[in-house]
Amino acid sequence: MNFSDLMKLVRGKEFSAFLADLLNLPGADEWRDVFQLMMSASAAEKEGKWRTAESIWEKFIVRVETIDIFLLQLIGKKNLADAYNSLGKDREAMALYAQIIGISSDPNLLRRLESDTASMKDEMGPFALLFESAFVTTPEILIASSFRSFVSVSFSLPDLPLEHLYAVLDEGLQFVEKVGHPEWAHAFREERADLLEEEGKIQEALNEAKVALSMRRHDPDGPGISQTAI
Repeated sequence: MNFSDLMKLVRGKEFSAFLADLLNLPGADEWRDVFQLMMSASAAEKEGKWRTAESIWEKFIVRVETIDIFLLQLIGKKNLADAYNSLGKDREAMALYAQIIGISSDPNLLRRLESDTASMKDEMGPFALLFESAFVTTPEILIASSFRSFVSVSFSLPDLPLEHLYAVLDEGLQFVEKVGHPEWAHAFREERADLLEEEGKIQEALNEAKVALSMRRHDPDGPGISQTAI
C-alpha cells in the first residue's frame, strides 16, 4: 500500500469507524499522536513543504521520548535528517546520519533496537497495521540508507576527504552483509561511482554505476538508486 492508497483509506467511512474504535482502546492517545504526526510530516514532504516537515519531525522526536521505543527515535532522526538535507542544512543532516550509522557498530544499541522493534507491535496493537502500511519502519533499511545519505550530503562539504567517504561506504557494505542483505550493495556501489567521478576517474565511475544499476534491477525495493537514475 502506497501513501495515496492509505490516504484514500483514511478518508473512507469504514476506516473512520475503525479509527473511532481504536481511540477508545487503552493507550490509544499516544499512538494516535505518533501516527498523526507522521502522517502530517509525510503529507508535507509530498507537497515539498520541507520546513513544515522539519518542524513536525522535531515535534515527533520530542513526543516519542516519552514512549521510550528506540525504533521510533530512529525513525524520527532519519526523517528529520532527510528534511535537513532537502533544506540544504548539510551539517545538521550529517550529524544525524552519523548518529544513525553509529548504531551499526554498537552491539548494545543493536540489541536494544532489535528488542524494541519486536515488542513495538504488541504495544501498538491495531495501530501497528497502519504504521507499517504508511512508513518505512525496518531498522536495517533506515540504517543502511543513512550510510548512503551521509556520503551523498558530504559532497557539498569540501573539508571531508574522499578517503573518509570511501571508508563510510565500506562500513555500510559490511553492515548490509552482517544483517543478511548483500543485495543492498547496489546503493553503496552507486555512491562509490559518484566518488570516482569526483576524482576524475570517469571510466571507473561508469563501470561501477553500470554494476550498481544491474544489481538494482534485482532489488527494486531496496534502499538505493532507481532504475532510471543512470
